Amino acid sequence: MDTTFFVTVLLCAVITISVRALPIILLANAQIPVLIREWLNFIPAAVMSAIIVAEILAKPALTPSGLSISALAAVTCLIIGVMTRSLFITVLSGIASFMTFGWILA
Repeated sequence: MDTTFFVTVLLCAVITISVRALPIILLANAQIPVLIREWLNFIPAAVMSAIIVAEILAKPALTPSGLSISALAAVTCLIIGVMTRSLFITVLSGIASFMTFGWILA
C-alpha cells in the first residue's frame, strides 16, 4: 500500500478524534445555562427520528398493492412503544411486525 492510503487513514482518525474530543475538552469546566442543557436533551431523539423517517421514506418495502410494510411496522412499533415504554419489547415488536407484515401482505 502506498503512503497516500496511510495519510488518508491518519487524517480521518485525527478528524474523528478531534470532532469527538474537542467539545468534551472545551466544555468540561464550562457553566452551560439551564435552557441550553434542556434543549440539548432533545438532540438524541431528533437524530433518531430523522434516521428512522429517512429509512422509511427512502427505501420502503412495498407490497404488490403499494402498502409500505416499513410504515406499517413503524406504526405498530410506535403504538407498542408508547404502551409498554420498553425498548426491548419495542425493538422485538418492530422486527416481528416487519416480518409478519412482509409474510402476510407480500
